[in-house]
Amino acid sequence: MIRFFNLNDPYRLLVIFLFLLATRAAAVLLENPFTYIQHESETLGEFINRGGLFIEDLGDTNAGPLYALFYGLITYLSRDSTLISALLSALFVFVQAFLIGTILIRLAVFRGNSYVPAIVYTLLMSSSPEFMMLSPEMVSVTFVLIGLRFLLTHLNYGGTEEDIISTGFAFGLAALFAKPAFFLLPLMLLLYLLYSNTLIRRYVLASFGFALPFTMLWLYYFWNDAGTGFWTNYLDQLVHRESKGLVARRELLTWAALPILLSLLPLAQYFTRSGMTNHQIQIQRTMFWLGLFGMFFHFISANGSFSEFIWIIPSATYFISLLLHGTQKSMLAEVILQTLLWAGLYLAFAPMVDESFLPLSLGGLVLSGG
Repeated sequence: MIRFFNLNDPYRLLVIFLFLLATRAAAVLLENPFTYIQHESETLGEFINRGGLFIEDLGDTNAGPLYALFYGLITYLSRDSTLISALLSALFVFVQAFLIGTILIRLAVFRGNSYVPAIVYTLLMSSSPEFMMLSPEMVSVTFVLIGLRFLLTHLNYGGTEEDIISTGFAFGLAALFAKPAFFLLPLMLLLYLLYSNTLIRRYVLASFGFALPFTMLWLYYFWNDAGTGFWTNYLDQLVHRESKGLVARRELLTWAALPILLSLLPLAQYFTRSGMTNHQIQIQRTMFWLGLFGMFFHFISANGSFSEFIWIIPSATYFISLLLHGTQKSMLAEVILQTLLWAGLYLAFAPMVDESFLPLSLGGLVLSGG
């Protein structure tokens, strides 16, 4: 499998897309029982379709106002959004896998161009029942990766001011789909401060780009005489000191143990800088910070579930891909990739087939009576 995706052939993406469709279709056919986030999204959508504006009446949630409007459209099109949600999950993950693959190819991170990062990302995003359905975090990460492309271009090639505004704009959209992503703003400014010679006015441009989608959406609420409520609602639910605890943190760490371990192995090189060019070090620094902020996003999120680990998957994908490309023995790389495949499928589908095979305690994700 490693040889198949090591080739620089765009048709490899077709295999990835078919894999995503197959896994999501299987989850629908097996009647994926872990539907808390799905139910929450449908409730938000129905609330919007009844003329509601603010999410606060539905309890704490990571969903930003743009996600609520987006899911309002989905529930308007179909009363039962399960199939649409699964299809959109496949589509968004495919776009994200394509983005992270092309970002690393464009930046010449590895010796040769390949779609190994794309398949690694796909496997990680197919390793939980919750990933088979749409969530605020899943949509948000799409815009995180778009912003990351502009950010890395600027840091490594001294991009234009349009790149800076575009980075802020993409991160702003990410924050409107999932509220914890609001803290991408300080992350962006921190990376510019530490690793570039960006002028002060460019920090202003980055902040302006971030604020622009907020301002555009605020005008909609202002038009509906709810401009002040928009900011109050958003900021009040920005940080959740206590999550719903849908999955015990110990269980989450058990699930994340393999990708974290595989990420830590090449991460050791981050501190030694051995055998790396300045260009590669710059990219690794950025992905390291993105991973740290991803963990922070998880701890301030509302649900305490697998969907909130999506924040760290782009960073984990980079470091695991670094390990696979740096492994001298191709057999070891193949074993690692096969382990990600089969372990991920087991964790995702065993609970759907028979609860006696449930490797983790996921009871909080199952609706009572579901």
